[in-house]
Formats: sequence, C-alpha cells, structure tokens
Amino acid sequence: MNIHLENVKKLLQESTLPEDQKQLLLKSVVDANKEFEIAAFKLDSSDKVKRTTAILLEETIAELENKRNTVEAQNRELEIEAALERVRAVAMSMN
Repeated sequence: MNIHLENVKKLLQESTLPEDQKQLLLKSVVDANKEFEIAAFKLDSSDKVKRTTAILLEETIAELENKRNTVEAQNRELEIEAALERVRAVAMSMN
C-alpha cells in the first residue's frame, strides 16, 4: 500500500470516530489505494509500449535508410549505363 495511504489508514484505525464512519473512511482509503495501483500499472504499461515503439521506429528508420542507399546506388548505376548508351549511340552514328 502507498505509504501515505497507509499512514491515513493507521490514523483512522486509532481515531475515536464512530465505527461506521471509521469503516467507511477505511474503505475509501483501500479503494483509493486500488485506483493508485491501477494508475501505476497503466503508467508502467504505457512506458513499456513507448520503449517498444521507439525501438521499432529506430529499426524502421535504419531499414529505410538502407533501402534509400540501395536505391541511390542503383540509380547511379542506371545513370552510368544510360551515359554509356548515349556514347555508344553517338559512336555508332559516326560509323
């Protein structure tokens, strides 16, 4: 249990309040603790999802960079081949 809620619970148990009020307040403390634990769990889950998403994004960026480099290399090869074809065409027209 959250230490602050635990302190409130102890104070309530030691209080001179009527038993029905004491039980009602104690139930509220327990309910608040459950909600706190649920919120902490959701936050932890969100952090895990965030880390996983960041890793996947980094991997995707790396893959895209590799593909971009491959395409650029292929484009350079095609440009060289096109230039060679132009030179061949000019050379053939001279004959």
